[in-house]
Amino acid sequence: MPVSESNNSINNQKIITIDKPMEKENQFDKELLNRMAHEFKSPLNQIYSAAQLLEDMESEKYKRELINFILDGSKRLIYLMNNFFEYSKDDENKSHINKKKEDIIPIIKNIVKDLYFFIESRKHHIILSLPDSLIINIDKFKIEQVISNLLNNSIKYTPPNGIIKLYLEKYDNYIIISIKDSGLGFKKEDIKKLFKKFTVIKHGIEIDEDLYIEGTGLGLYISKKVIDSHNGKIWAKSEGLNEGSTFYIKLPLE
Repeated sequence: MPVSESNNSINNQKIITIDKPMEKENQFDKELLNRMAHEFKSPLNQIYSAAQLLEDMESEKYKRELINFILDGSKRLIYLMNNFFEYSKDDENKSHINKKKEDIIPIIKNIVKDLYFFIESRKHHIILSLPDSLIINIDKFKIEQVISNLLNNSIKYTPPNGIIKLYLEKYDNYIIISIKDSGLGFKKEDIKKLFKKFTVIKHGIEIDEDLYIEGTGLGLYISKKVIDSHNGKIWAKSEGLNEGSTFYIKLPLE
């Protein structure tokens, strides 16, 4: 942090002034905290409201639904915290990968299972096209995070009763995972900035704030960092606003 010493003195004591980069750093921290607070608001409200209802609930059927609601909100909070934690490690150059042979199919299925209640609450229909088994050399936790980021975005930014397709195709020495949705999409000129830090696409259309959360602008940035560290590639396509989007992940088998 740059500082400078002034020649002026009070009682022979030097006056130290902090240069403007400190102001920028404070503004950056403030923006990050605002994004965190905004993103955490929805799942926290979800957990709190469901817990209040559960306290007076007598029906066992509805108790189970409310418990699922609480679990879903908790998982979304964990997902958000993982993103911020990964970002903090990246910012301090502490992020590293620990690759080993993994079957990626149960990893994907478990992600979908964890997000099942979120998908159901939005009345989405999800279509999976996966082989029975596929061994690949990856950092399991980090690849889970990437797929979860992309799937969360599709669920969140697709209007209710949408369709989400998750496909995996194997080639000679690599795989391609695609996640396609019928959601809000984005303009073609926005593609270049999708994976930059703190990028939040302004869709320019009226949306229900209870359904759509602006986001932190970290998920895709972190996802690209992870895929790059695996010598892979991540990219996106959309025909425009309200035309849905498709995100692709290319990973080498070794």
